[in-house]
Amino acid sequence: MTGSGERHVIIIGGGASGVLLAYQLLHQPVRELRVTLIEQRPEIGRGIAYHTDNPDHLLNVRVTNMSALPDQPDHFWRWLLSREVVVPACPDPYCFVPRRIYGDYIASLLEQQASDPADAPSLSIVHGTCVGISESDADVLVTLEDGRALLGDTVVLATGHDTRASSPGHADPWAPPSAAPISPDATVLILGTGLMMVDYVLSLLRDGHRAPIIAMSRRGLLAKPHRRVDAVRGDRGSARRRNQQVAALAAGPH
Repeated sequence: MTGSGERHVIIIGGGASGVLLAYQLLHQPVRELRVTLIEQRPEIGRGIAYHTDNPDHLLNVRVTNMSALPDQPDHFWRWLLSREVVVPACPDPYCFVPRRIYGDYIASLLEQQASDPADAPSLSIVHGTCVGISESDADVLVTLEDGRALLGDTVVLATGHDTRASSPGHADPWAPPSAAPISPDATVLILGTGLMMVDYVLSLLRDGHRAPIIAMSRRGLLAKPHRRVDAVRGDRGSARRRNQQVAALAAGPH
């Protein structure tokens, strides 16, 4: 234990997975629980998927099916309405919104805990890069790149995909084409014809790409349009199992 009866959970990675886990932990009936969220980007809730600034990059699931809270299937739609977020061509919850807006939504889940003095002791958001984790029988020590060290009872890795390019000729599909950089007159080959391909083509065109873009896949198929499917409230069994798993993480050994 890091304190008298207190448990400290350190989550490395403040993207969607890290934020959602922190939210669930903070809403468990576990007393004297402290959560530290470590994120290297300036903003939480973005991660790899939702940090894009390109408004053409849309969620690949309709708003009505993207609630972060299983027991409140209309939570995301109500958040959009309450914030009066201007989203073109989004008259109802069956629309698709930019991924950046969903990042705002995920980040908002922890806004109250981060700003409310009463909740401040329960949540800490640390901006930095983790470079080391060492375990002992009693605790876990997390070391940051700038030399800071955090002591906790449990550490969770929520670092997402490894986006490092394996070759100078390969571009990171999660980064804007300008980061490569890719000449507007260079022919681009994209391996795969899924939704990530669509996003990258939109990014290339937005940056003024003029040369041919070739997308290749084993089957040569494109993603099919989504049907209009109503949201379904999470069943009690699934919710109970999820709560048990989160509670075990909050109370169990590292």
